[in-house]
Order: sequence, then structure tokens, then C-alpha cells
Amino acid sequence: MKPIVVAIDWCSSTLDLIQTE
Repeated sequence: MKPIVVAIDWCSSTLDLIQTE
């Protein structure tokens, strides 16, 4: 996987967790 893809995936997961709270 490309680093940029990993960063985007990580950001999406983090934002999803924040919005869930």
C-alpha cells in the first residue's frame, strides 16, 4: 500500500470514531 493511501485510510477511521462519540 502507498503511504498516502494508508494516511487517508487512517484519517477516515479516526474521523469516523470521533463522529461516533
